[in-house]
Amino acid sequence: MYNNIAGKALLIIILILTVMLSSGCIELFLWLSGLSEKPADECPNWDSDCDNISYAVETNDVNSYLGLDPDIANENPTIAHGIPTEGWTENALNLRDSETGYYHFNGEDATDTDDWGTLHIINMIEGAGRKWYANNALPPRIQVADLSWGNVFTGMFGGKFGDHASHQNGLDVDLRYLRIDDHELSLNIATNPDKYDVTATIALINTLLMYCDIDLIYVDTVHAGIRVSDPIKHWPGHQDHFHVRILDPDGTMNKQIPINTAGGK
Repeated sequence: MYNNIAGKALLIIILILTVMLSSGCIELFLWLSGLSEKPADECPNWDSDCDNISYAVETNDVNSYLGLDPDIANENPTIAHGIPTEGWTENALNLRDSETGYYHFNGEDATDTDDWGTLHIINMIEGAGRKWYANNALPPRIQVADLSWGNVFTGMFGGKFGDHASHQNGLDVDLRYLRIDDHELSLNIATNPDKYDVTATIALINTLLMYCDIDLIYVDTVHAGIRVSDPIKHWPGHQDHFHVRILDPDGTMNKQIPINTAGGK
């Protein structure tokens, strides 16, 4: 009797697999079980090869030194060495100056020298930009200032950068506060509080928190109207931008840096 039941069960399984194979469902089954790669049509439109490195990054000419191929899955090439106040980035990635929902401005820095980082911080900016665009009428876009320093011609990335105390190993980025008039311009919230949009800025911070493990956010909480609550911390000198640092995905324990030495612009 048991052999008869087992035989019928096996026949049913064979019939189910036959139907799945003919309908294409077997591909989904194999992907869900980890036996095959995710089907190409399941990849997001910003990452057609499903490697978690955006098409924008892979086709950015400045990143060509890494040999990234937008048609095949690439490994994450970036490694954050040391700590944000004394470190560097191996195989840093350059952030495109403008993509969905954000743009990067140079300030006083030369083009493609102040916008390098680890894949994780690039993904945070790009992901937040897409979400920001989807949820809000634009402008304003997310306005990105300094990440980490880099020079693609010398192959040197990270290290001491201008007057920053940190920003050395691809884990930090400065962003502008948002204006009530929606202009994509600089804003000092201490001298021009009437131009400051606290609601939009809080919404922006919440959007960023969706896309990466954030270690800390330095804000001038006195003028920003944002209370200190982990990961938000008050830090002087942040009237015209706030500072986001992500946790090091490579495990160098940057969270252990004492607060009185980790700050900076």
